[in-house]
Amino acid sequence: MKYKIVLVVIALAVLGFMFKSQITDNLKKDISGCMDPLASNYNPKATEDSDSCSFEKELSADLFNKIENLKISDWDVNGYKNLNANIRIYFTSLGQSNSDQENIALNKLDMAYMIVLGNATDKKILNCLKSSSDLKKEVEKLYAEYGTVNTAIKDAKDNFNSYSKIYGYRKKVKSLLKKRFVKANFDKLKGGIFTFSKSKSFLQFKHCQGLKNIISNGIDDLDKYEKIDKRYNQFEIDHTPGEMEMPKEFVTERYFKMFKDYEWYYNEVIETDLRLKKAKKENDEKKREKEEGRKME
Repeated sequence: MKYKIVLVVIALAVLGFMFKSQITDNLKKDISGCMDPLASNYNPKATEDSDSCSFEKELSADLFNKIENLKISDWDVNGYKNLNANIRIYFTSLGQSNSDQENIALNKLDMAYMIVLGNATDKKILNCLKSSSDLKKEVEKLYAEYGTVNTAIKDAKDNFNSYSKIYGYRKKVKSLLKKRFVKANFDKLKGGIFTFSKSKSFLQFKHCQGLKNIISNGIDDLDKYEKIDKRYNQFEIDHTPGEMEMPKEFVTERYFKMFKDYEWYYNEVIETDLRLKKAKKENDEKKREKEEGRKME
């Protein structure tokens, strides 16, 4: 029994020694990389120099100051493009095109430019965002790349979205007024416009009477639209004669005026008028035939 225990102990010792040796060998494996602390790609864990050290030069003081000055300047797309080009030329002259330092500098420029775009948008709001399509394009371009990380460009994009939403609601109202009234669609659109009219996004345009009118007129038009459907229900009743009633001869002019701004209803009024006139013509022809028949007798 003692002999077996001794063998087991020896076996475990041998396995432990082999496992420890394997770990030691792994730890001694060289890690290839740049070992110069002054290099931009310095790897502090490297144990073997790979001759890959890169010594990138930072942006020149002149270009750095121009980026800083850009933040407090008026919006100038050409100035931004020229500065972008100058940064690229600078790093190309150093043989460091597309380097980390160049990318950092270009990113710094974009961040400064987005501050300018945000300020320019705020100024345009004072003018109710009139004649600002070029600015909108610049905001959308930068927003597509930095919208999730840059507050200035996100706020600017939100402002333009609110402006577009005003005209979007006007378009939706006009589209709805062309159709037959459906309460669910009506409630959804009216509720959306009313909620937007109380939002911070819309209230920033409180000094813009033209934009305010678009929203208020939209709500008024929807209220009239709801009443129009009720009037049309009565119109249908009035122009659908019972069995003992004579059909009307035509639709009076007041109904054409009443429904003229509502395409679906207006077309129905025209169809009703044509149907009544056709029925009258047929009735007149039947009367004429009867009178001629009596004369023949």
